[in-house]
Amino acid sequence: MKIWDPIKKKEIDENINISSSIRLDINSSYNFLAKVALSAGFYVYGHLFRTSVNLAELRSIMNYDFKTNHDKSSLQKLETRFDDRFKQDNNPDLQVYRIFCELQSDSTIVGFIPGDGCLAIFVSVLGIYIGLINVPADTTNFPFLDEHDLGHIIQIVNGNLLTFSLREAMLLMKKQLFSA
Repeated sequence: MKIWDPIKKKEIDENINISSSIRLDINSSYNFLAKVALSAGFYVYGHLFRTSVNLAELRSIMNYDFKTNHDKSSLQKLETRFDDRFKQDNNPDLQVYRIFCELQSDSTIVGFIPGDGCLAIFVSVLGIYIGLINVPADTTNFPFLDEHDLGHIIQIVNGNLLTFSLREAMLLMKKQLFSA
């Protein structure tokens, strides 16, 4: 394996031992979803995202340490709601987003669905549905036309960033499912 030194801006030639650790637990996806929602939301909606979405809740979730903080009462007070790949929710809307994500096995997806008083953001990585975070938001001034029709999708495939409407995504899914 080649190691890149960002300070020296070159590959390290010498033999060195490297170790790393990753902390993953069943709740890590909530921190990840909140982080993706914050960054991708600002990318898609800019200043409107900053002024219309309850960013304090997203930041609280992103920074919450599930491993050491056993008192979940602060999270239970939040209005933000979650779905993740481990839940067995039969909500038809969630099932549609899950299926869409699974069909895009070669890409990463971030989807935005503005609702009445909320913004839902779903995420998948290489076809694996990570989850959905539904955060309080005033979506009155959000765009709802063209590539924001029914919602907005960011797709990263083969290093390319694609954006299109949720309506286009659903038509693509229909084509993938029902073309023989």
